[in-house]
Amino acid sequence: MLAILRDIFFIFLIILGLVELIRMVLCHLLKSKADKNLMILVPIRGHCEDAEVLLRSAAAKISWVYSGAIEKVICLDCGADEETRQLCKKICEEYPFMEYKTKVE
Repeated sequence: MLAILRDIFFIFLIILGLVELIRMVLCHLLKSKADKNLMILVPIRGHCEDAEVLLRSAAAKISWVYSGAIEKVICLDCGADEETRQLCKKICEEYPFMEYKTKVE
């Protein structure tokens, strides 16, 4: 019984590895020189309870999901309150590819 569960687990890991390998090859083949102009825009309005989650999720997507195809994350202040603004600025300072901008900028 344990041998069957072990085999199922290893088959699952093999399939998962093959899917990831295919994804990496496709991302590499479909990459163009214009990809460096792509960016993620995260608008923040009012008192946003999940601003930190939104920005850290975008940072994780940059490094894991998009495999470096997207170069920049912009946190756009669309009328955020002072607490949210300070939190966003602090998080943007932690990542070199994140910028904090207002609507005017």
